[in-house]
Amino acid sequence: MSTTVAGRGKQADVGVAFPQGTSGSALFARLLEETIAAFPAAFGGLRVARGKEFRATYGELVTQFEERRARAENRTEIALHLARRQLESFVFESETGSRPLLEAFAEKAEPLALTTGTGEPSRDAVIAVPYLGTIHRADELATLGSEFVARHTSTVAAARALSWIGARAEKSGALDLREERFAVLGAAAEIAPTQQLIHTGARVLWIDVQEPPPALRLANVSWVAGGADLLASPVRIARTIDAFADGHPLRIGAYAYAPGRGREWRLAVAMNAIAHRIDPTHAASLSMLLSPTTPAVAQPEDLAARLLRISQAKLWQRGLVNAGWLTEAHVGSGDSTVVRAVVAAQGPTYQAAQYLAKRIFSEALAGHGSALAATAVGSAAAHRPLVVSANVAPITRTRSLQHPVFEAGFLGAPRFGVEIFDPQTTRALGAMMMLHDLLNEASPAATSRTPAQAAALYQQQIHGGIFGMPWALDRAIGAAAAIGFAQRPRLLARMLR
Repeated sequence: MSTTVAGRGKQADVGVAFPQGTSGSALFARLLEETIAAFPAAFGGLRVARGKEFRATYGELVTQFEERRARAENRTEIALHLARRQLESFVFESETGSRPLLEAFAEKAEPLALTTGTGEPSRDAVIAVPYLGTIHRADELATLGSEFVARHTSTVAAARALSWIGARAEKSGALDLREERFAVLGAAAEIAPTQQLIHTGARVLWIDVQEPPPALRLANVSWVAGGADLLASPVRIARTIDAFADGHPLRIGAYAYAPGRGREWRLAVAMNAIAHRIDPTHAASLSMLLSPTTPAVAQPEDLAARLLRISQAKLWQRGLVNAGWLTEAHVGSGDSTVVRAVVAAQGPTYQAAQYLAKRIFSEALAGHGSALAATAVGSAAAHRPLVVSANVAPITRTRSLQHPVFEAGFLGAPRFGVEIFDPQTTRALGAMMMLHDLLNEASPAATSRTPAQAAALYQQQIHGGIFGMPWALDRAIGAAAAIGFAQRPRLLARMLR
């Protein structure tokens, strides 16, 4: 995922921040511990370590946490509790001092001035997915989805979504969304679907520290001159979104990402707070992409793929299993079998962003909607669930993963049945699944209210083979990187410089 927010010096100088004296890792541990204490029947016996021990074991802890939550009858209530506590825990730092983030949103603020493009809105055929050198048009998406399932890189639900959106656009090869309005937070992110949305004719509010490139400064695109910083100006951005909506239903996309100093989590929380503090009569949906390197419930087809891959394991893979290097990929059983997909090197705050601010928050939003924000700020807003699109995207060759270890891992990944995607492919696939969720009134995104329906919310997964692999991802990545370094020794030399 791409970096879309520039560094701002020390994290507590200005903007959305962790509480003073609290690290992101410590806050993550505290939120999990509080939730375990609040729901002992679901999590009894699960222990949260602190300090260095937590940083060394957080991957297994959050996997065990999700497995127990996934099989709990009150899973959506657990998600609601954790989502509220997360929102309440962050602060907003300004020149006048520190205050709770949600209190900052209660203050008056002027919207930012917007610039609107003048170029002729595009009418390109947006229903197309570039993949391995071939452009797959609308009438080919069903076949492409079936190929993904056959190669164990996608779930059946994701293939169905591609088929549905392809059929919806098959006659003209495009979708006409001129009546829709989108606010895209992190619009310049490498895998954000911003360009696809612009080419549908939808009115798009571009929120990013980067202005749109000249080619996208069209009459249906508005932006803040000089850029808008989600961490520094979340309240004014929320007011800007309200002004842009102008009384119309608005669809929000949350795609901003930046590594380092806990920014990935701080950004995700900022976007969540914005989504819930705009006028509730405006918000129609919230869309995001989930990382495949966070705990997820494995679908039946992925469990079947796991058994097949065990039976087809190479001699060297079996040797690594016998040596204890490759370990079991799943915890739990049945409908709550959870994949050990956490990559420890990405760090606790990255995982908190993916698991707490995306997976947990999206489930709370889908089931409880405006009640989530209403309780957090003490208002009497009516309970109103929202449409939520939260699909799993594959590991992608983005700029943020340009590191010798990851590049070596990409080279060795096919030996483990894992496919690494190019940004343009992930971007297009994410856009197709999102549009399916928002336009198909029967999609899980539009109907996820009960615990069973909440589980269906995450069935659309283009995971690249990770969730059907027999071995825990963290260990498999290490072995894949060793293979990659052997194939391309200069990567190792680059890392050691």
